Amino acid sequence: MTANAEVPDLGSRAATLDASARAMLDALPSVAFVTDAAGATIYANARYQAYTGLSLAALSGSGWTAIIHPDDRDRAAAPWEAALRQGDPVDVEYRLRRGDGQYRWFQGRAAAQRDPDGRIRQWLGTCTDVHDLKQAEADAREAERWLRLSQEASGVGTFDWLPLSRKLRWSDLCKAMFGLPPDAPVDDDVFMARVHPEDRASLLDATAGALDPAGPGRFHSRYRALWPDGTVRWVAARGRAIFEGEGQGRRAVRFLGTVLDITEAKRTEEALSESEAHLAAIFEQATVGICETDVGGRFIRANARYCEIVGRPREELLTLRMQDITHPEDLAGNQPMFRRLTSVGEAFEIVKRYVRPDGRVVWVHNNVTAIRAAGDRVGSVLCIAADLTEQRRAEAALRESEDHYRHAVELSPQISWTAGPDGLVEHMSPRWRALTGTSGLGATWLEALHPEDLGPSQEAWAKSTAENEPYDHEYRIRLTDGRTRWMHSRAYPRRDPGGRVLRWYGTSEDIQARKEVEAAQRAQAEELHAVLDAVPAGIWITHDPDAQEITGNARSHEFLRVPQGENQSKGVPGTPTRHFRFLDTEGREIAPRDLPVQTAARGETVADREYRVAFDDGSHIDILGNATPLRDAAGRPAGAVAAFVDITARKAAEAALLEESQILETLNRAGLALAGELDLERLVQSLTDAGVKLTGAKFGAFFHNVLDDSGERLHLYTLAGAERADFEGLGGVRATGVFGPTFRNEGVVRADDIQTDQRYGQLEPHRGMPPGHLPVRSYLGVPVVAHSGQVLGGLLFGHPEPGRFTDRHEQLMVGLAAQAAIAIDNARLFQAVQRANETLENRVAERSAQLIEAQEALQQSQKMEAIGQLTGGIAHDFNNLLTPIVGGLDILRRRVTDERSERLIGGALQAAERAKTLVQRLLAFARRQTLQPRAVHLGGLVEGMRELIDRSLGPTIEVRVQVSADLPPVLVDPNQLELALLNLSVNARDAMPGGGRLTISAEESGAPAVRALGLPPGRYMRVTVVDTGTGMDEAVLQRAVEPFFSTKTMGKGTGLGLSMVHGLAAQSGGLFTLASRVGLGTTATLWLPVADEEEAAPERAVAAVAPRAARPSVVLLVDDEALVRLSTAEELRDLGYAVIEAGTAAEALDALRQGIRPDALVTDHMMPGMSGADLAAELRSRLPDLPVLMITGYANLPPEQTRGIAVLAKPFRQSDLAMLLARMLASGGDSEGEPISDP
Repeated sequence: MTANAEVPDLGSRAATLDASARAMLDALPSVAFVTDAAGATIYANARYQAYTGLSLAALSGSGWTAIIHPDDRDRAAAPWEAALRQGDPVDVEYRLRRGDGQYRWFQGRAAAQRDPDGRIRQWLGTCTDVHDLKQAEADAREAERWLRLSQEASGVGTFDWLPLSRKLRWSDLCKAMFGLPPDAPVDDDVFMARVHPEDRASLLDATAGALDPAGPGRFHSRYRALWPDGTVRWVAARGRAIFEGEGQGRRAVRFLGTVLDITEAKRTEEALSESEAHLAAIFEQATVGICETDVGGRFIRANARYCEIVGRPREELLTLRMQDITHPEDLAGNQPMFRRLTSVGEAFEIVKRYVRPDGRVVWVHNNVTAIRAAGDRVGSVLCIAADLTEQRRAEAALRESEDHYRHAVELSPQISWTAGPDGLVEHMSPRWRALTGTSGLGATWLEALHPEDLGPSQEAWAKSTAENEPYDHEYRIRLTDGRTRWMHSRAYPRRDPGGRVLRWYGTSEDIQARKEVEAAQRAQAEELHAVLDAVPAGIWITHDPDAQEITGNARSHEFLRVPQGENQSKGVPGTPTRHFRFLDTEGREIAPRDLPVQTAARGETVADREYRVAFDDGSHIDILGNATPLRDAAGRPAGAVAAFVDITARKAAEAALLEESQILETLNRAGLALAGELDLERLVQSLTDAGVKLTGAKFGAFFHNVLDDSGERLHLYTLAGAERADFEGLGGVRATGVFGPTFRNEGVVRADDIQTDQRYGQLEPHRGMPPGHLPVRSYLGVPVVAHSGQVLGGLLFGHPEPGRFTDRHEQLMVGLAAQAAIAIDNARLFQAVQRANETLENRVAERSAQLIEAQEALQQSQKMEAIGQLTGGIAHDFNNLLTPIVGGLDILRRRVTDERSERLIGGALQAAERAKTLVQRLLAFARRQTLQPRAVHLGGLVEGMRELIDRSLGPTIEVRVQVSADLPPVLVDPNQLELALLNLSVNARDAMPGGGRLTISAEESGAPAVRALGLPPGRYMRVTVVDTGTGMDEAVLQRAVEPFFSTKTMGKGTGLGLSMVHGLAAQSGGLFTLASRVGLGTTATLWLPVADEEEAAPERAVAAVAPRAARPSVVLLVDDEALVRLSTAEELRDLGYAVIEAGTAAEALDALRQGIRPDALVTDHMMPGMSGADLAAELRSRLPDLPVLMITGYANLPPEQTRGIAVLAKPFRQSDLAMLLARMLASGGDSEGEPISDP
């Protein structure tokens, strides 16, 4: 019996129960009890008494509290006391002591029984044993943790693929196995691109087999993963398909599994297979006989040589035992040793006879060893057999041939000798005496050695005899006629079975002819090196396919500035090659593996290729040449040779020729422009641009020889290479010692460094270089003089580096100035003719400009509206994605108990809240957010933010607030306005890295300004935020309010701040404008409508604690998003509600037709077919008092759709859902249009 079950009337008296009531309680399968209205126990059923081992008297009153676990008493008492005070049902878990002293977990529920007047008569309760369930939950959590840790420890990645939606998910470990970072997106195309092309077909076949509805759905495949950097790894994948439906409608809906990197296992497997094949080949091709028998002597396997020795084919041999082929006279001596071998594993050697089928007898030496099986027992026997038949026959022949051999040795061109273990020569061929005149015995052979070779030879022989290692040494001997010859001596020791040296056997060979050939080859090589060093080209050679070692001639070392004899390969760390880089013709650096020698060493020919070698000191050389592969006898790449010549001088000449051609082309173009252009400003601008191009100046200007009102400053007419503001902010140019000669036609002024010129810097207060002046070191000034002798103006050019202008540049500019003077005179004459029509043309131009401005404004408005619609749709989808994430984390947070899990879930919730904030900003820009506008006094709001703004901007920025307290209130959402002002302040701070001033002001705007902005008639407040920062150019200003557009570095901003401000203004019925100039700061203006009402009280905060269902209630949940529906249903069930789920409005209506009567409706708004608002209206037509809660990611619902409906914006927390649902059920569903989530 549970608290929400129907409770029988157990009697009219408060303190007693009749017999039937007691019998009913005793018949219950669970612990049950009855208390009076004050909570004192008046009856405990038989199961209660049996479990506790206590009598009814001991359990009466408050005695039952003594059997609650001490750690649970306070927790159990609190809800019980609250229930007694309020009369609500109670539901609590605690541990009860059993009669044997052990504790078990119980879930206790109790409900009050009331008399007809509503007074509590008594309480009826039950206790359900949930100990095993609690234990199972703990075990499940531990198993889940163990599974996660074991997967991480074992390196197993997981995948999950939905065939119908083609969605693919990989774990971080799985991504790592394919060479992808954890944040890399994955889909079918990414997956197939990461599979080796040779394995794709087999993988697709295996996948198709797993997804076949007629198959078992199992998947197992091995294939190669191809990483983005070219690395190849082997992986093993196992998986299983999950199907739904039956018969022809059966289909795979999910495919999941694991992936394991088996690269090392694959290599081991291949090595093992190769080793097994190698061993099998050794076994079969061994020159000795090898066989294996069981412990009874029956043959298991035998190689060809063994079959040959015993004279039987393998098929016959495998049917016999060892005893069957052994000579009968040798069986007795063999059996005892075989028994010891099979019993204790003692190996033995034996020579015995085998009888062949033809009756012939062969003598065989057998080395017999045990092969151990499991448990260290002898599993089989290995026998190595050597046929001694021929050996015994040959021993006699060997003895006979020894004398023959001795004679043959004496006739050999090599000198043979032997020595004892101590190294003293015991025998020396007579040829040694014939050559040297010494016997060579003992240590006398040293007397014949060349004095320079005596020491090394003696040390080498002493080392070999001391370490018993072979002797191999070259030396010179002196012949009897006084000449010397080169000899090569080798000696090897003969050892006994114990490894002790018995004797040394050696030969000495005359190698004089070989040494003479080697000397000739060295001389030839030196001659070749001399020839290569004389070649004017750099030559590089490598005999390594990987080009790890590159040598070259002297010119190659000179080209690359690498010391002689050093390795010139850039592909090897530690070589002296870090001071230069190879660049291609586009200026891109070439990787070491793609350099010419390395490329040719891989087998690719490099023909007529140009490179630039750039050095760290800023210098460079240009080279041209070829690289050709060297190949071995099989045609495989084995190295490369490359030859390159220095073409730096040729490239410089080509560049000079190109520059001269460009100058002529520019002069020709300028001449044509000056001759044909009649518009004075365009003509002078063309003149200025041509001068900048011809001189290579960084900036140039034409100053008209007309003084301003002060009579001091010359008029800036055209400018190239800089902004006009750079000059206008400095106050203009005066006819100083530098500029005066130009405008007085006293000649050309040219200075390699104007800052050291005596005519420069004579005027106060800045001495020639005021703050913000363009950096000028090289200076060139040329007068432009009319035919009449009048100085029309001056061409002035500058460059930030000294020494940039030459005589050539001066000559070009003098010629250009002469042509310009004629063209300016012609243009002035033409302008005089045009002045007659100037008024009419101005009116036409003004009207055309107005039309263009209106068209641009319309295009910008349409563009921002399109971006807003797109952004709102994206935000809606993100809200649907975030809802199950936040809901699932909320539920998990309530259920986990360990600190680490709580910390991880808390971090995940913080990340989800940040994502939620990002979506709200998107909605703000798109004008889709749910605002709560009210009358707000700007003075109080800005003053309340003052401390926050000061902290956000820091001490280097001065904040000024100019907002009067008596301004009329504006109609706006205060929270969003605060956020907008904070965003504008932070943007201003980032634009003032060196400090500055921020001014926030507000004033009421007049009607003319409102009409000019295109706002509807009415009263508006203008809120202005002004900074003294770096400002924005026109291109940045045009895109400033676009979502995700940002000039900040990665991680410094989302690009949504100004978008949100723009959206807030538009959604509030106002306007947002930006004005900015580079270097002069930015002005941001918010136009907000004046409110007709007084300021409203702040909204009440939403409780953060999720209240459970106050009474049993059924909630009808409708949402077409399966994940959202799943997480919301779990949250509702976790709160104690019974939930009926529906994926569409049609399914919900079907549920009502089947008799379902929900206590509340929770529905999504945007659904296919019928919307949530239409569904609510339909249900209320049948159930007028039905509370309705609409959850939506769209947020901006019109009032007519939310009338009488509570609104909860996605994503939401469980506490928000619980509070709003509890309030609706308590008030009968009257929560009209009230959103619960943050705006």
